[in-house]
Parts: sequence; structure tokens; C-alpha cells
Amino acid sequence: MANLAAAVYEEELWDVPLGSEQDLDDAVEAARRAFPAWSAVELDARKEFINKRANDSHTGLGGSVWSKDVAHAQRIASRLETGSVFVNSFAKPAPEGFWSGRKDSGFGGEWGPQGYFAYCHPQVMHIYK
Repeated sequence: MANLAAAVYEEELWDVPLGSEQDLDDAVEAARRAFPAWSAVELDARKEFINKRANDSHTGLGGSVWSKDVAHAQRIASRLETGSVFVNSFAKPAPEGFWSGRKDSGFGGEWGPQGYFAYCHPQVMHIYK
């Protein structure tokens, strides 16, 4: 599995004041050292900053976006470079959905209708007369 999943926590939901970008960088680095398999990244609502911080990883298995405004969370989630994105939830994949990664988290996937093809050995035969 990926060694990083970005979680975007919005200030409005948690009512936690955000500090400077240096404070955020220090917090992110501490989280990465303490929890190498999962890092929660607190971000503000600026689109560029969210994209830069959440996607600043060589892995992309999954991510979470938390917000009271689900439509806003979906817009943010659509910009995450991950195979799966969870809105207002931690990773709880549904078996009918395709589970895959991006970047160094791997190619291909499993589950869902597309996942069945991972267990198939297709062959195309081209015959010309």
C-alpha cells in the first residue's frame, strides 16, 4: 500500500486556527516521521495550496477530504492525484468500486467490474486472408 495518503481537513469543520506555512510544513514533517504509513495534512481553502500540498507525494493510493460543504469537498477531491478519494470518511472502499493507485502506488487495480480483468488472460487473434 502507499506510504502516504493526504487528508484535507478544512478549518471550518474542525475550527482549528491555521498557522503560517512554516508551521504547517513543520507539522507535516512531524506527522510523516511519526506515521510513515499515513500523514494527515492540514490545509487552508486556497486551491493552489491544496493542490501543492496534498499532491506533493510520489504516491497516490488514497486520500480524504472533510468538509461541511459536500459539493466543495467534491471539487477539492476531484483535484487529488489518488486512485481513491473519500469525502467525509476515512478509507472504507466499497467492493463494487475499482480500487487502484496512482503514481508510485502502482498501476492497475482490483475490485469492481474493471478489477475482474486483472484475473483474465485476454487474447486477440488477428487473422487476415
